[in-house]
Amino acid sequence: TGQQGEVLLRGLGSQSYPIEIDTVSSIFSPEEGQRYYHSEAHLLSEPGNKIKPGMEGSAHIVTGQQSLGIALFDPFYQWFRELLWKWWP
Repeated sequence: TGQQGEVLLRGLGSQSYPIEIDTVSSIFSPEEGQRYYHSEAHLLSEPGNKIKPGMEGSAHIVTGQQSLGIALFDPFYQWFRELLWKWWP
């Protein structure tokens, strides 16, 4: 939460609006080799009267990329590093 991105709303062409993520679901939907998470966000700028209740769109939030090895073993590495630091004279 707190991450920022942009949303494109259907019916408004290519106009994008800045958003901030409020909640992210813990369940993902695998599509086209990617993982998609349901999330809720709020607009960071005032869109005027262009946006109506019930409008839908899609947002793009880039969280970064890392190798599978780093994703799996980094928590263990951090734990082990902290353990060594605590016990090292």
